[in-house]
This record gives sequence, structure tokens and C-alpha cells, in this order.
Amino acid sequence: MISTGNLHVDYAIKYTVQSLYTLISIAILHFNKFLIDYPDIASVVLIVIGAIISYYLIKNLFRIVYSVIITTIKLLVILTLVFFSLWVYVRGVNMFTSDLKAIVDYTSNFNPDDGAEQVQKYGRDAQAAWGVFSQWAAHQVKE
Repeated sequence: MISTGNLHVDYAIKYTVQSLYTLISIAILHFNKFLIDYPDIASVVLIVIGAIISYYLIKNLFRIVYSVIITTIKLLVILTLVFFSLWVYVRGVNMFTSDLKAIVDYTSNFNPDDGAEQVQKYGRDAQAAWGVFSQWAAHQVKE
């Protein structure tokens, strides 16, 4: 039960939820009766409703995808600004500029072949760990 501390608001919320539940229950019962009594008409009604929903979904799909992409870009820009602002706030302007110079130097002198050795090392470690786990699991099954 929702309790806001105001009895009038609590009663209004309770009455609204009960009314919605009652209306939805009645609609489901009548729809079920409609399906049982008139299956041919019900199937046609469902097909028409599905076609209308599909038409508007396809019609608005581009707008939906476009708005999702724009919202994602806006969120990315906001989070980037927040990230850099916090970085400057926590590290200070002088440390931020030195960090930025170090990042630029690292990325300008980056050699992808150096990372390949690390990946191979991690792969060997993962294979060794999997072998140990497999032996342990086989031992557990035997017991």
C-alpha cells in the first residue's frame, strides 16, 4: 500500500489503482468472451489491429531510430564533458595538461605489435588456467 502521509492523496491513489485494475479486468473478460463467441470476427479484428500497429511502427521506425541515435550522441557529449570536468577538478589544470601530453605522446608512439605479445601471454595463461580447471573438474567427477 502506498503511503504518502496525506490521507486524501493515499485514498485518491488507492481509488485510481483499483479503478484501473477493475477496468482492465473487465476488458480482458469481455475480450475473452468475444474471442470465444465470435472467433472469426475476433481474428479479423486482431489482424486489422496488428496491421495498423505494424503500419505506424514501420512508418515511425526511422524517427524512432533517429531519435535514439541523437539521444545517444547527446548523452555521450554530456558524459564526455562531465568526465573531463571532473578530471580537471580532481587533478588540477597543471596535472591535467601534463596527463594530456603523456596520453598524446603514448598514442603517437604506439606500436600495435607490442600489444600482440601481451595478448599471446594472456592467451597462454588462459589456456593453462583452463587446463588446471579441467583437471580439477575431472577429478571432482571421478569422486
